[in-house]
Amino acid sequence: MKSNIFEQITSEIDKFENETIHIADGYDLNTSNLINKITLYINSRFENGQKDSRGRRKFFYNIVLFRRDTTKRLIDIDIKHFRVFGTNTIKQIKAFLCESRFKKWARDSGFGSILNELAEQAATYGSGILKFTGDVIPSVVDIRNLYFDASAENLQKAQFIIEKHLLTPDQLLEKKNDGWKNIDELIDEKDDFIKIYERQGIVPAQWIGKGSGYKKAIFFVAFKKNSDKEGVVLFSQPIEEYQYFDFPLRKQKGRLLGIGDIELLLDLQIRKNSIVNQKASAMEISSKHLFQTTDPNIGGNFLTDYVDGAIIQGQITPVATENRDLNSWVSEENAIDTLADRLAFTYDVVRGESVPATTPATNALIQERQSLSNFALIRQNFGLFLEKIVKNYILPKLLKEFNGEEMTRIIADNFDDLERADNLFIEEILNDFIYKKTIQTGFVPSEKERQQLKEKLNSELKKGGLVRIIKYGKGYFKDFDQDIIVNVSNESIDPMTELINLQSFLSQISNPAVLQDPLLKRFIYKMAERMGISITDIQLIEEGQKMKEQVMPEGATSIPNIPKNMKGVVPSTAVTPTETPISK
Repeated sequence: MKSNIFEQITSEIDKFENETIHIADGYDLNTSNLINKITLYINSRFENGQKDSRGRRKFFYNIVLFRRDTTKRLIDIDIKHFRVFGTNTIKQIKAFLCESRFKKWARDSGFGSILNELAEQAATYGSGILKFTGDVIPSVVDIRNLYFDASAENLQKAQFIIEKHLLTPDQLLEKKNDGWKNIDELIDEKDDFIKIYERQGIVPAQWIGKGSGYKKAIFFVAFKKNSDKEGVVLFSQPIEEYQYFDFPLRKQKGRLLGIGDIELLLDLQIRKNSIVNQKASAMEISSKHLFQTTDPNIGGNFLTDYVDGAIIQGQITPVATENRDLNSWVSEENAIDTLADRLAFTYDVVRGESVPATTPATNALIQERQSLSNFALIRQNFGLFLEKIVKNYILPKLLKEFNGEEMTRIIADNFDDLERADNLFIEEILNDFIYKKTIQTGFVPSEKERQQLKEKLNSELKKGGLVRIIKYGKGYFKDFDQDIIVNVSNESIDPMTELINLQSFLSQISNPAVLQDPLLKRFIYKMAERMGISITDIQLIEEGQKMKEQVMPEGATSIPNIPKNMKGVVPSTAVTPTETPISK
């Protein structure tokens, strides 16, 4: 360690920008140079300028940008993929309400845009980086302003993370509310922006006044002008863990930064640009008509010095300037595009483009399946990363907010969600009905009573259309132990394939006897799982059919009246579930 925080930050930035990390024999990497090159290539810019040594413009034929966009689209995860579950199966109604509130918060707060930006950054630079600064919603860090321990396994295990901030004087003054000090020393009316460095990492405990040894701490500092060893400490405090979390698109041992599409295709992009500019020069030369002669008396320009029908004494011959190797260039360019598609798994059929007419249908199907299986693995890893982030850093804070509410409004996006919600509410009310009637009479309500109550509740709930208003008391989620998963399994199902599967499955269950035989029914359910068809939907239809077939006999016990003006409003009794139904 250096003698103070300013020398330490200067040393670490210099190390990140100028030193390499050793990956393998013959492979040393400078992460800073790589990030800069990726930024240039994604913007179709050359490292050594846009003009060649003769001052002529160079052409950048970008083959990485649209492939990056394809990867971004195929790994993207939407808010609808998040599912919340309770660790206690009896409290699934709380899980459903928590999930509904989380999705509403995600839409209102712009969390979906954060996910899109994170997917784009991962596809571009190889890693997407999130940062939590105390707010519920995280931010995506601009990797161009980041300096880090390039050989660490991930950011949480890095020795240091440094982020450069450019703040206006007004923004800097607002930081006084966050406990920043010495701000007035930095304010200069001539400066539009003030450069601030945030460092999170291991430091001697004495730097933060915490005794001996080493601790993790966060520092905000600014350097004095024309100095890299002196400055002003604006804020410092110990921390338990870093605020940065990274997701690598393709992980490689020995380096922190993942491998994105741009890095994967760097050599092909360089070769493509070389061919394109060589071909442009050759075409410019071939467009010129030049002549040669051994007669010293003939000279000038054919266009200006001669007219049609002029008789010329002496021999004049054209100079061969035509391009005789165009086919080789075309062949090389096609080979580059083919290899780029194979490396990035971005074939025409995956990008949504029409495949060449000469491509066999079998080949197109194989290409699509290979690409989707490759991206399915990446999306799965992305989903696992987001599960950890939401469960550990977002939901706990949101549940505190939810506990202060007394009701919520749910607007279902589709029939499946609405059916799921209604069944949970009905089950909750039914449990409460069973509990209260058992306590009052000493007898458990009959099956027929329960079925009739289900029918009436279902009928009343349907009057609310796609809207459900849920009333509950404050502190409802206080004891809710949640878990969350990101369901990405069915994202890549083609609509036409899904339609064919549904038609095939419909033909299998058209015979009522199929679902009556336990063995055949088991195979039907297995087929549905493989086709991506919800077994829950089948069970709901079966249950509804049984309820319609049942008739209430004479003398049956009546059930409590349900107010006819409910119109989708779930009674407050629905939020006091019977965790262990009492039986006689």
